[in-house]
Amino acid sequence: MNRKILTIVILIVLISFSTCQAGISYTEGKQSYFTKEEISKTKNPLLNLKLNLLMKLSKLPSLSACIIKDDEVVWSNGFGFYDLENKKKATDNTIYLICSITKSITATALLQLYDQGLFDLDDDVNNYLSFSLRNPNHPDDPITFRMLLAHQSSINSNVYCNATGQYYIGDYEIPSYPYPWLMDYLTPNGSLYSPEVWTGDKPGEKMHYSGIGYCLCGYLIELISGQKYKDYCKDHIFEPLQMYNTSFNLSDLNLDNVAIHYTINNSGLITTYDSHEHFTLLPYPGGGLRSSVSDLSHFLIAHMNNGVYKGLRLLNESTVNEMHKVQYYNDEVNYRYGTDFQYGFGWLIRNRPFIKDLSGHTGAYELGARTKMLYRPSKNTGIIYFTNTLPKGRQFYIWEYVIEKVLFRYAEKL
Repeated sequence: MNRKILTIVILIVLISFSTCQAGISYTEGKQSYFTKEEISKTKNPLLNLKLNLLMKLSKLPSLSACIIKDDEVVWSNGFGFYDLENKKKATDNTIYLICSITKSITATALLQLYDQGLFDLDDDVNNYLSFSLRNPNHPDDPITFRMLLAHQSSINSNVYCNATGQYYIGDYEIPSYPYPWLMDYLTPNGSLYSPEVWTGDKPGEKMHYSGIGYCLCGYLIELISGQKYKDYCKDHIFEPLQMYNTSFNLSDLNLDNVAIHYTINNSGLITTYDSHEHFTLLPYPGGGLRSSVSDLSHFLIAHMNNGVYKGLRLLNESTVNEMHKVQYYNDEVNYRYGTDFQYGFGWLIRNRPFIKDLSGHTGAYELGARTKMLYRPSKNTGIIYFTNTLPKGRQFYIWEYVIEKVLFRYAEKL
């Protein structure tokens, strides 16, 4: 049978199976930070079977996932091996690089300072930065907090030009980062500058998805709060939300639980980079956080519940609503990906085939990571899943649709 036809047939079968009822639990052999009441709700052998099959069909070394309904986790599990050579089985506590989901964390941190009245969303960021930030093509147009958060600053999309590198082995720190590194990268007289850093569009005119824009958000957090960005996130997000296995620093984590990254070569074989050594991303406020689905569920629950997690208020309700509100609709991205791509503040709003009304964020990294944190406001159900590779090709995106569809259908049944 033609491979494409086989894929479509399996897709249809799996989606049709997703309406089945729940069964027994599979939790043996894994540690969980969920309560006993939550663990008792993970009973679903058919869901486990389907996700294990999907993991293998999409050639993922491992898959960790959870389902959230209202304000609690109702199912979680891990599949495959996050370390193939040492046969380490994935669980809901396996730690992955979450890539661009980090932008949701960064936006939340900056908006906490907004809630304190320390700046206005439409303020010129030059009133707060230690250098002058302007698009050289439009030197009279200010760049605002709103523009940075919504990727409308006119900084080009993830172009790293003359940057010294995107990742380093271990907990490498660049003494000049974020300042004067960002100034050298973004201003015409800077040692790292290239004209390709900026687009020809005026600030606020068009969306250009930019990791460097979020590095600026991280730097603004430092300048306004008086704390290092990483410390601020730990003190005001991770610790309050009991996200104890979440950090930008490898030294804060149990490396035995951190997923190895894999890539797929032209022969279809899974290979590794850098002999299993873990790495640090330079633009970490835009994509360098590591976490588990167990930990990140606390963050998503807070956003699903208007800024509150277990009685703790993370953001004001009005701020959460603004963060989740469409600030820009990108026709170009919509054309490229064949799906609605709308953006708030560090927050995606989109529709996908078979699944409407999606909100949250996704992430991907070429060295081996694919991550999703999504919820459906109309159903108040959410899903998170992490993998430790980034398969190429249209067929993988079909499997992604199936995984999301299966998880959301079960979320509505549990």
